[in-house]
Amino acid sequence: MKILVFSDSHGNDHRMALAVKKHKTAEVIIFCGDGHRDIEDLQRTFPKKKIFAVRGNCDWCNDLPLLMTVEICGKRIMITHGHAQYVSPFRAYA
Repeated sequence: MKILVFSDSHGNDHRMALAVKKHKTAEVIIFCGDGHRDIEDLQRTFPKKKIFAVRGNCDWCNDLPLLMTVEICGKRIMITHGHAQYVSPFRAYA
């Protein structure tokens, strides 16, 4: 199964739509936050795709969860933006 993973679109839903069109066989889309309006647009554009989405640190005024665990093909996948789990690219290399 092919899964597309996106994060931090920040208003650039056009590029996500291009990626979905390019990878037509992807059955699942995972969105790791920071662009909740973008993922809403993507859901309207591709209503047959299964989309899982969480809230990022810049996603205000929405009710997406901070963390989500899903099972896909018998594998559990935790989805988060990272800020809620104290993940930082700056700390990863410290």
